[in-house]
Amino acid sequence: SWHLKGTVANIYGIGGIGKSTFLLSYANFISLGKEYLGFPTKKMKTLCVFCEEDDNEIARRQQSVQIGYNLINQNSNLIIMPRVGFDNLLVTYDMAGLPKLTSFFYQLLKMIKEERIEYVILDTLSDIFGSEIVRSHVNYFMKSVLGKIIRETGCSILVSGHPSQSGTSLKGGFSGSTAWQGATRSLWYMQRTESGYRELIRLKSNEKGVFVGG
Repeated sequence: SWHLKGTVANIYGIGGIGKSTFLLSYANFISLGKEYLGFPTKKMKTLCVFCEEDDNEIARRQQSVQIGYNLINQNSNLIIMPRVGFDNLLVTYDMAGLPKLTSFFYQLLKMIKEERIEYVILDTLSDIFGSEIVRSHVNYFMKSVLGKIIRETGCSILVSGHPSQSGTSLKGGFSGSTAWQGATRSLWYMQRTESGYRELIRLKSNEKGVFVGG
């Protein structure tokens, strides 16, 4: 119940807290259908799009995840796409404020269809979407851009983002317009506790919940 099938969920956390590594380990377990942090998962072909890490960094983190969790077998159910250095916007706006889907949007949509991807992780929001403060743009992005991918493929999408400065001080905030909270079906927040643990809080969903890990 952390992420309802066929919906968009958002995860926020300050830079350097470990979101990307968490997302990578999470993706490994979903693609294998293994229990993760005490929660059962459904086996789904998974695509990770990392816009802030290059091939070498992703390979290093993937190796760390595989060794740390003893996931030594070849996994063809997980596709990892490092996109640092590329234009990763999924939608742009012209001078009149009209939206236009980008070539990367259609590339991503085609890949999800051809590979029959069921779960998509997009890291990070600032790379795939420009303005995070205009309410109408936020709604269009969530419902008509990511929503179009879901409608045409049936996949579920998890998008990571960085909280605003005020959101960070509130320990559970998010960047840009408050429209994000209304548009997403599930909202997660990662923070570090006073004892040094990483804590993942579910701020919005059908049920409340917390993941706590080292």
